[in-house]
Amino acid sequence: MYQPIFIELSKAALEHNIAIFKQLAGNAALACVVKGNAYGHGIAQIVELTRNHAAIAYYATATLSEALKIRALAVTKPILVMTVVEHDPEVAAVNAIDLVLHTCADIERFAAAAHRVMRPLYLHIKIDTGLARFGFLPEELPMVLDALAQYPLLKVQGLMSHCAQADADDATYTMAQIAQFNACIDLVQQRALQVPHVHMHATAALLKYGLQRTNMVRVGAGLYGMSPSTAYAQHLAARDIVMRQLLSLKTIIIAVRWLPAGTAVGYGSTYITNRQTRLAILAAGYCHGYQRRASNCAYVLVCGQYAPVLGRIAMNSITIDITDIPEAQVGAEVTLLGDYPKVRMTEFAEIIGSFNPREVAVGLAVDIPRIIVP
Repeated sequence: MYQPIFIELSKAALEHNIAIFKQLAGNAALACVVKGNAYGHGIAQIVELTRNHAAIAYYATATLSEALKIRALAVTKPILVMTVVEHDPEVAAVNAIDLVLHTCADIERFAAAAHRVMRPLYLHIKIDTGLARFGFLPEELPMVLDALAQYPLLKVQGLMSHCAQADADDATYTMAQIAQFNACIDLVQQRALQVPHVHMHATAALLKYGLQRTNMVRVGAGLYGMSPSTAYAQHLAARDIVMRQLLSLKTIIIAVRWLPAGTAVGYGSTYITNRQTRLAILAAGYCHGYQRRASNCAYVLVCGQYAPVLGRIAMNSITIDITDIPEAQVGAEVTLLGDYPKVRMTEFAEIIGSFNPREVAVGLAVDIPRIIVP
């Protein structure tokens, strides 16, 4: 039995990326962001690759359900739920999972949950410095600290915020956010509160602004080797920072045929052959997350050469032109996405007009086997 479509995850590429961010972060802790099925890479697989890595101090998830999946893998490292607490918060207390506090209504809810199980609940206070998504306004912080002081089982484990324009050319907005967050740090210090983890920077902010006064970095896209754009990747390369994409989406050729010039290819007949053309049909499609927007504009890698995608991508198949690749035969392996020019997720995102490689990665079907390779 053969596997028609699969994902490979390069251990060497991940270790390369971790080393880059550890060097940039210095003594600061690295939090491995695994929300969205680890950016499409697979939570279980990324945890397996990082659980014993000395540089990874935390895991950061979007939901409590994701955090519980990690705990079910017998992981003892701290975990932070950044967004949705869809289970009773007492589950977090019992499993030693940190939660983000971003609304006053949650203070009593979290306190009641901690009291029910008589265990501490560790919280990271979210400050909204300009993303306007979650968190308290900076001027609300004194009130929040006063309220938390009434509940001894609620422990302030972190103070956090998030940059809205970290990868923008103009630094004005981000520097204003950093200034607001620094004022919050000052307030905490004035009150002589011990807050172990202070974090604002994700990948882009760390790369452009450095640590500032924080001591933890939430690394997501960079850890997986995804740059916001090819131009940004070139900018980083000029600074000797080259991230390696660890995910490769691969499939196989399942059929080969010759068609005469003037033949319409695929649904909607959006491509007409302009010569006698040798086509290959691949065992992948948009049901696997290879987006339909790549029709007639993307490339794949087969037998070490690039082949263009012809016609519309179908649910379970992709048609490519292998006229000039005679060694490509049925059963040959094809790289749809990988750490090569034209098929990197950053470049693929630009080709399809998304300009967001994260969208490409998280869109990959969860049932595709994810295999760790050296």
